[in-house]
Amino acid sequence: MIDSTYSHSGYAKSAYVSVMPLLAQLARRIEKKYFAQNYQDHVILSVNRLNDYVDYDDEALFAINENSVIIAAEFALTKCTIGDACGRLVGANVRDMFDVSLDKMLDDHHRAEKSHSKSLFRNAGGRDVLRVFSLPDKVPFRVVMNGILRNTSHSRDETSVQVHDSLLALSGDDAVVSENICRIHKVLNKNISILLLGETGTGKDTFARAIHRASDRRGKPFIAINCAAIPESLIESELFGYEPGSFTGASRAGKQGKVMAANGGTLFLDEIGDMPAALQGRLLRVLEEREVTPLGATKVNPVDIRVISATNKSIDALVQQGSFRIDLLYRINDVVLSLPSLRERSDKIRLIETIYQQECGAAEIRMSADVWHIFLDYSWPGNIRELRSVIRTALALSDGNAIGCEDLPARLVEARDGPHGGAATSAATPPLNDRDALERNRILSELEHHHWRVIDTAKFLKVSRNTLYRKMRLYGIMADNV
Repeated sequence: MIDSTYSHSGYAKSAYVSVMPLLAQLARRIEKKYFAQNYQDHVILSVNRLNDYVDYDDEALFAINENSVIIAAEFALTKCTIGDACGRLVGANVRDMFDVSLDKMLDDHHRAEKSHSKSLFRNAGGRDVLRVFSLPDKVPFRVVMNGILRNTSHSRDETSVQVHDSLLALSGDDAVVSENICRIHKVLNKNISILLLGETGTGKDTFARAIHRASDRRGKPFIAINCAAIPESLIESELFGYEPGSFTGASRAGKQGKVMAANGGTLFLDEIGDMPAALQGRLLRVLEEREVTPLGATKVNPVDIRVISATNKSIDALVQQGSFRIDLLYRINDVVLSLPSLRERSDKIRLIETIYQQECGAAEIRMSADVWHIFLDYSWPGNIRELRSVIRTALALSDGNAIGCEDLPARLVEARDGPHGGAATSAATPPLNDRDALERNRILSELEHHHWRVIDTAKFLKVSRNTLYRKMRLYGIMADNV
């Protein structure tokens, strides 16, 4: 309790007037402390409208649960200009109200200084400052950063993130993808070879580059060579280089091979299953001895490389057929990662949505219900590469407002109209948990109430049109007149 009394003398009254601001400040700090203690197992955010990075007593506090929902607010004495809106924020999702996810704030927070009063976000007007005010000693939430689930378990003095940005950027909620990323992180800075298996277009090259950028070799070269694209007669000189005059047509200056070019960094051997058998023996010696001898040279050059290989073929079948050396396989498969095809991924809906948003950018171009169903039903033999190409082309061919079936390649439409077309359209709406189902029903109800006018519905729900379109596509809510 804070008590201040004064006599009826003029001097005492003037002293009371000067001490009142201090008492109000103390009371405010007590309220904040009490709020923080009551919600010590939650993330607490602070909002004020000051353009500085220091703490102020004039702020509103919000307690956030593991579902990113604001469950309580403390703003009784605040002069924060969001004032009247504070009460309406309780029960809302952080992302919808502040246009930044709790996951993003927590991730930024743990990359910031140890001080957890650092401002992390300003709204579009540059006036509101949203920051992490308080964290529990161990954040018990499962954070999704760019779509990848990971346990946070961050303590307050932890300054490193569990998964590097380049790996987080691979994106996806698929269990296989998440497990692959966890395994990569365990061997990231160890001299262990990695073999990536997967169909064409599943992102093997992207994975390899992400591993390099996340490792301590990131400042050194990443050299990629497609073993299937180089003529067999040239692949040896491409890999190992040659001395001047080594063979007819050789450059007078000689040439450095890909292996030496990758010295200190990463050598990515794409489509290694197509490597000629004669070359496999030379590569094996390089990997065993870590030395390179260019064609026509007598001097060996030591080399320090991390080898990542990839193939869309069954490497075990190649070994059984005798077209791939088993001793070489043992040198490149310390860790084997199988990348799932797009049709196999459990996060197919979210992945399509993410890539669509990336290609749309700031443009508000919707996807018709028929197109959405076609995307979900199609087998995508070219996987993510094909998906991105189809979306990019469809956006270019569209009228600027929406993409329809007429903007898609004929093979996609024909696949839908074939004997098995339309069999999987029930997958348009993903399996929903209780919270998502509640949100979907509310959006659908408000759209119907506002006669499917997206602008009016978004305004009523207090979200942007882009957010509403995103949620509609996520929940399979589409209408031709939207």
